[in-house]
Amino acid sequence: MATQVKSESKLALLAFIKEKKDVLFGKFTSELDKNRKTSAWKDALIKAQSLQIVASTRDWTYLRDNVFGVWKTRAMAKKDNRKKTGSEGGKDRKLTEVDNAVLDIVGRDSPVMEGLPIGETGNFVPTEIYDSQISNPDIAADQLELSTPAAQLSRKSRQLKRKSDTAKQILVAQKEAKLELMKLQIYKTKLEALKLERELNLPRSGFTKEFEPPYIVEIELDRFTPV
Repeated sequence: MATQVKSESKLALLAFIKEKKDVLFGKFTSELDKNRKTSAWKDALIKAQSLQIVASTRDWTYLRDNVFGVWKTRAMAKKDNRKKTGSEGGKDRKLTEVDNAVLDIVGRDSPVMEGLPIGETGNFVPTEIYDSQISNPDIAADQLELSTPAAQLSRKSRQLKRKSDTAKQILVAQKEAKLELMKLQIYKTKLEALKLERELNLPRSGFTKEFEPPYIVEIELDRFTPV
């Protein structure tokens, strides 16, 4: 069974991210470039790995999109549900300490696109993934990765390639079968020509020259008999 990530670990990571939020989420300027943002996310990744939130094999984009992105999605959607219903109760509306910590980072007035759970990178998060508590970020985020448009497009591309490969194999087999049939037709025609030449005592033509002794053609045209 997956080990549950404790709220204390999540809050510790979120506190670290909050300290660096101006760099992590700030707009690009002459002083804040891509390299500086990347470096800050790598620092956050080291923190997440030390808290055993993210596996050592993951990179910083995984932390940004598939861990923090999922937490942000859940918190924003809960906040949006509270506004729509005017109620603070219910699992899909009750904000946890982690949710509040996320909202303190992204801003409580950040828009949610029509109440749909939208991840950090703008990808739609399926309700069944969003609604579940992340007991193991690697598992939940892997499900999220498979739901993104890029992943879906990749699956469709692989399916189309398999269909294309199958169609090519069938086409090649059909061509080979037609070629064999054509060879048999030519062979049969040559045998018929050879029989006619023998009956009319005609010299061997270029078409039947290959049928030289020690073989002669039987009348039935379906077997050879050595001379």
